[in-house]
Amino acid sequence: MISKKHHQHNHSRQRDHIPLNKQVTQEEIQEAKEKYLKDGKRVIIGDLTDAQREAIHQRIESVEKMQQKDDPFDLLTSTDWGNIIGLVLSFTPYVGSFLKVGFGIVWGKIFSKNGQYITQDQFQKEMASLYQKIETMLNEKLDDSEMNRCMAMFIDCQNRGNNFNDLLTLFIDRQQAKAGFIPNKNLDYRVEPPAHLTQLDDDTLLQMIRTQFMSYRDFLEGALINFSQPLYAHILGSLYGMTMLIYSNFMRDACFQAITWGFPPAYVYGNNGDVKSLVQTLHDKTQDFHYYLARCNLYYELQLIKPATWISPSINLPDNAYKLFSQINNLDLMEYPANTPLMCIDNPDANGNFQCYDPTGVCKIFKIDPSKSSTGVQTDPHYDTVSGYIPVYPLNGYGLKYTVQRSGSFFYYMTVTFAIYDYVLGSEYDLYINGKKIITLNTIPSDDGCLRGPRMSYYYERWLVANNQQQASTYITVKLDFQNALYSSDIQLFGFAGYINAVEVSFPNKSGKDFIKVDVPKLEDNLSHPKKPVQKY
Repeated sequence: MISKKHHQHNHSRQRDHIPLNKQVTQEEIQEAKEKYLKDGKRVIIGDLTDAQREAIHQRIESVEKMQQKDDPFDLLTSTDWGNIIGLVLSFTPYVGSFLKVGFGIVWGKIFSKNGQYITQDQFQKEMASLYQKIETMLNEKLDDSEMNRCMAMFIDCQNRGNNFNDLLTLFIDRQQAKAGFIPNKNLDYRVEPPAHLTQLDDDTLLQMIRTQFMSYRDFLEGALINFSQPLYAHILGSLYGMTMLIYSNFMRDACFQAITWGFPPAYVYGNNGDVKSLVQTLHDKTQDFHYYLARCNLYYELQLIKPATWISPSINLPDNAYKLFSQINNLDLMEYPANTPLMCIDNPDANGNFQCYDPTGVCKIFKIDPSKSSTGVQTDPHYDTVSGYIPVYPLNGYGLKYTVQRSGSFFYYMTVTFAIYDYVLGSEYDLYINGKKIITLNTIPSDDGCLRGPRMSYYYERWLVANNQQQASTYITVKLDFQNALYSSDIQLFGFAGYINAVEVSFPNKSGKDFIKVDVPKLEDNLSHPKKPVQKY
């Protein structure tokens, strides 16, 4: 019997305060930004001699060169995270979530080779590489007790992960057989379960899945706390991210599968606030991850630039780790519900259109790279770890512009979401569709029908300091009901008070609450815009 209080005490905590660098003034930050735009070289702030300042620049240059070296054992640089998580997202749930599991995809693709799990030594080497390069960059080592604890956790993580993956593989094989499918045993991430497990009856198999799930969940949540502690946050940020990726896929599967595994509904769906749902738990852990990742990134940066107190623009964690971090956010089922799966579109087509491919009729959320605006933009070299893209700022008063199409289909309804990082909370932005102004957006709550909310981002630390704000990163969603069928839509946003971290669009099949009815011109000059109208959905 599962206690109603399970997991409500073991690994919960109030978010620790992340210290802010109050030595830097708003004026110094603005001056540093302008100097960087003029000279193209990071600006270091602090009471430093010229020799110290030059030494910091040389240290940063050395670190950046070190990151450019290819290392086949480096998980971050040798893995296509977008491809792996894209595969996970494509499987759930509208094609039958019970037939596939994301944990098996991630675990198998990262920690198996040629149908066999990698050895314990290989696993330890790959996981240790996530912090050893940072040790070299910072010229600082974990102490022996912390290193030994990490190694012990790696062994435990691998054993538990291998065992749980074997049970899930067997479970999926049986579910597929019951549904009349022949299990595909040629998948590149598949590892055959040991023969003795195949002898288990269904009830025993489900009992083992439940037991190992509970145990592994406790272990992973404890590991997340351990790897995000302040003492070694500057070294363990990438390891923290990898652990969160494993946890996110593990919990995401449970959100879909746990009822079938035999868990009671109250454990899966929550119980009037007494027990969190698994979806809520995954969301809360994801938000915690972004919050504590901010500390990891901040501490890494401060260690790299000491004795300086500030650098502009900020420094990324090494090895393009943002590619991993952003995929974690994509797995959050409260941010991206299963009935509106996410698809990332990194580039427009040859005509400059972002093709939002939606062949199934299932309403998807399409995430667009904001730096691919068709108008000129200024970019910040510090990647946003939530979206995985470079934040952008419009140039020359033209605003940001993205042309979207529903890949050959007309549409009457569209939602647009912007993640905005404000210099000053409450700034205004004008939204235009096909050259017509639709609404003026404000980043503080308003009664205009738009959805708003805080959004975790590393960047919040910067402007909280500068402007004494409670939050700096905000999302705004606008829902549009067009009076005429559109094939193409120019989305333009005008504003000069912050960076745009993400742009997301979707094409609902019907209108609803808070949709704004608008009449906008068609883009007849778009090269791929057809002339024939179609019936409304």
